[in-house]
Amino acid sequence: WRVVQLPVSADDWIACRPLGRLQLPDEGVAVLGVERADGAWIGAPTEDMQLQVGDVVLLYGRGTTLDDIAARAHGTEGEEASARRVARLARKL
Repeated sequence: WRVVQLPVSADDWIACRPLGRLQLPDEGVAVLGVERADGAWIGAPTEDMQLQVGDVVLLYGRGTTLDDIAARAHGTEGEEASARRVARLARKL
């Protein structure tokens, strides 16, 4: 388990999407906060908060899951990777 700061780039899976749509809690990941490009800090952000390019997201979760999230591409590929991980975790329960 670890905490990571994940910068949001235009080609990232998490870019320009509301947190709720990412389903990070379903992957065992907690969003602790978001630092906006202008330096504003948003602690315990809501599900409707949209991540923007230039944000830095503070995440807590298993290292392998966080590495996977950081590597996901924007678009269908990232959506499919998320769905696979959520399904895998559901089978373990």
